[in-house]
Amino acid sequence: MSAPKKQVVVLAGTRPEVIKLAPVVQALQANRKLRPAVWLTGQHTVMAGQMLEHFQLRADETFRISRQPGNITKLLAEVSRELARHLG
Repeated sequence: MSAPKKQVVVLAGTRPEVIKLAPVVQALQANRKLRPAVWLTGQHTVMAGQMLEHFQLRADETFRISRQPGNITKLLAEVSRELARHLG
């Protein structure tokens, strides 16, 4: 009997992040011991989703944050709250 796969969360928020992380997710998918979970922060949901589609990937979770342009502090606080909620 084989051990269950360990989940690895890959967190991305923007189109460039998805482009950079897509090969990482694909490598994780090829690993028999790991199961990647792609989580989007909700920063640029449409553009990030389009890039995931391009790489034939999908988001397992999308955070619902209120994005205010130019306010990185509030963005980090909201993403941190969502991470805490999902990770327990």
